[in-house]
Amino acid sequence: MGFDDKQLLTQFETYILAPSVSKMSQNVVTEDKITPLSQVKTFIYALLKSKFIFDHFIIKRNMQDNKGQWTLNKLTKGEDKKNSYYKNSFENDNNDLVMLQSAFHVSTPTTNYKHWLNAVLYYAYQHYQYNDIGLDSTAYLSHIEAIARAFMLRRYLTDEPDDYHHIIYQTPDFNQISFTNTDASLTPNHLRTQIKQYLRYNNIRNIFVFNYLDYLLWKDEERPEFTFTARSSIEHFYPQNKRDDKLFINDKNVEDTLLHSFGNLCLISHSLNSRVSNDMPDVKVKYFLESKQIDSLKLSRMIKCISGQEATWDKTMIAQHEEQMLEIMMKGLNLMSEGA
Repeated sequence: MGFDDKQLLTQFETYILAPSVSKMSQNVVTEDKITPLSQVKTFIYALLKSKFIFDHFIIKRNMQDNKGQWTLNKLTKGEDKKNSYYKNSFENDNNDLVMLQSAFHVSTPTTNYKHWLNAVLYYAYQHYQYNDIGLDSTAYLSHIEAIARAFMLRRYLTDEPDDYHHIIYQTPDFNQISFTNTDASLTPNHLRTQIKQYLRYNNIRNIFVFNYLDYLLWKDEERPEFTFTARSSIEHFYPQNKRDDKLFINDKNVEDTLLHSFGNLCLISHSLNSRVSNDMPDVKVKYFLESKQIDSLKLSRMIKCISGQEATWDKTMIAQHEEQMLEIMMKGLNLMSEGA
């Protein structure tokens, strides 16, 4: 069902009113007679319930904070029953939910297509309980993590991308999603090769692959202070347009060159990209550290590889960094290699 405001009345007629008229003409017998009026009432109730869930269990920007931090809060009545205040929506897992939802959100900043939000609201609507808690935080987080794996495995890292609608509404068990469900011949090494292919420059379908990895790194690093922001420029840490390039002079245009591999890529803002795009890694590191502007945890890992050390960002280091990041990503995707 589309939500283009220009098509809203047509959609409403097709999906809300027409089905009730059809059932009435077919003399369908039900306990509650389905009429256009009953359909409208059901729709309005669903709309109100969805809005309530959206207000309580979906992240928002804290506009009263100069930093514009992401929050997951709900309005709560005070003990005097007269005043209200905002508090965390959940006692447990609240920070993890903020991080994962914000990772999704900044990956698709436009308002037209929020497939992740569609998937999350669909789950929350189906599982909302009419009590003081509303949603179980552990189950809620687990499901959103499963949605993230589903989008990665069935949309962004596969030879045959699945339709979002099919993933969201026709997946019987999100916890059972993996490549092996569709191709039992795929070994962990084959999976690794396939994943690497779709993490190469110009093969990346959605920047969520970077933000998902940052979410996994955030958990792996015991949840350091970090905020997902609107970063949409894929940057080569070792520049791809260096005039006096010596490192990739012989294989810059080779199909599997490390220059365009995931190990040499990071996500930064447009403004930062225009400032440091053609600088060498050591110059970039100096600027990042002096400006205290490190846009991602993957970038932070890359900086640590050469910062304050007698090390150069070369092909060996690029390959090593890529393997380390793939290991963390495959763990998050429940695709650990054999013997790991």
